[in-house]
Amino acid sequence: YFNNTEIQYDKLMKNNELFKKATERGKIIHEFISRILYDAIFQTENRKDYKTIIKNSKKISTIKESLKIIELFYNFFNRIKNDFIKSIIMFEIPLSDGKVCGTPDLIYYENNKAIVVDFKTWKYFNAEKINKAKIQITAYNYLLEKNNIFTSNIGEIWIINENGVNINRFILVILVKFE
Repeated sequence: YFNNTEIQYDKLMKNNELFKKATERGKIIHEFISRILYDAIFQTENRKDYKTIIKNSKKISTIKESLKIIELFYNFFNRIKNDFIKSIIMFEIPLSDGKVCGTPDLIYYENNKAIVVDFKTWKYFNAEKINKAKIQITAYNYLLEKNNIFTSNIGEIWIINENGVNINRFILVILVKFE
């Protein structure tokens, strides 16, 4: 019985390492997406700096794994940025009402109303993960309204992984009371 418990503990630790690696991968991809957005919005071009950052990184193996995903997002965003860039109103700006706080990845205008986007770097996803992301976006939408930014009833989850960029658009349904 003790040995069986020990094996289960070893499995848990192995899964914990996988979790740490996935978290690190997500942070790296988000960092590069932020740089790509920043460059597009402020009309700078640091693509060569991306390669330098990758080359000099201490987490080189995680970055190399993420490079394909970063490149897929870069190519995707370059295809849409000429029309899309004018509609971006903010990215990675912390919001708060004193009780609830959060940092949406991207907010853009469509038909004069804000649409909240959250980037996810999941390798695998299911309905439960999608529903949690919808709640997160609903909270961001609430914070925008509390800060007098007119919002739409639409949210988007951009799943960015080895398969490219998959945009999941949905109608916000307020299921959570934030006050």
